[in-house]
Amino acid sequence: MKFLFTASAAVVIFFQPCFLLAGMLDTAGLTEATTEAEIARARGVGRFAADRSSAAAVKAPPVESTQGHAHHGKCCAFKLVKCNLVIVYGKADGKDHEAVKNQVRDSAIFETLVEHLNFFIELPSELKLRLAMLGEENAYYDPEKKEIIISYELLKYFSDLVDLQKDMNADEKAELFVDLVFFVTLHELGHALIDIFDLPVTGKEEDVADQIASWIILKTFGDDDHRAVLSLVNASEWFVAEFDASALKVEDLEFAGSHSLDPQRFYNVIAWAYGFNPDAAVAALGADIGEFLTDERIESAAVEFDRIDRSFAVLLKKYLK
Repeated sequence: MKFLFTASAAVVIFFQPCFLLAGMLDTAGLTEATTEAEIARARGVGRFAADRSSAAAVKAPPVESTQGHAHHGKCCAFKLVKCNLVIVYGKADGKDHEAVKNQVRDSAIFETLVEHLNFFIELPSELKLRLAMLGEENAYYDPEKKEIIISYELLKYFSDLVDLQKDMNADEKAELFVDLVFFVTLHELGHALIDIFDLPVTGKEEDVADQIASWIILKTFGDDDHRAVLSLVNASEWFVAEFDASALKVEDLEFAGSHSLDPQRFYNVIAWAYGFNPDAAVAALGADIGEFLTDERIESAAVEFDRIDRSFAVLLKKYLK
């Protein structure tokens, strides 16, 4: 079932042109080699060439009632009635990070996402989504405290990165920012669901968290498949935004790390989007899919996404509303 959900007008309208961006995700399985040519093709896809006319803003479904923000003081929280996902705005240090905090909070990006998630996921206990200063650009899930933490430093980095896109107008930048914020949050939510529901994982958990984020976006975002795919393609560009294959040394690649390599994550997401809806993926990419995926991956993309879809439908069946 697809819910009518996009970056709402309420989110976009409060953004200033100087503030825009955020996101993240991961993947599963090996993908194409990270050659310089492939990375060059990966740059500038999606948001630069896609027809964004299908991304018309629609409101998230109405909610019964909410507890409002406390917009005064150093910390405030938002809790939706009958919802265990709670947003906590921690203190932001410095003028720039305080500006990011205020803009994200006033535009209700996270509140919009929480309202959306509350329509189809039933959490058994409270899970906090905390925004805080971490001293680095980072986001993670803390299984001991049952908290998703997203740093203001990461949001500021995303804001600066989006602002570099000089060929995008303010609305396009705002949409890109929202897409990326949603992805990084959903990736960390994936870790939380694996922990809270004790979901079985047979590969790297980071890959599964990326799959969960992508699955939620593709299955529940937008008023049609094209908007959902565009949102995911936009978010995927974070993985190759600053990847310079020509300056990279083999010893710099974290082959033994918990995350797949960024270009792998990019190509995985593209494959899932294509497997979900080939026409929408090609439209979002603005190029032939053969420029991004091998023939073998193209042929298996539909089966790959279908397996992801059926797996999470089974694993999360007890927790979906």
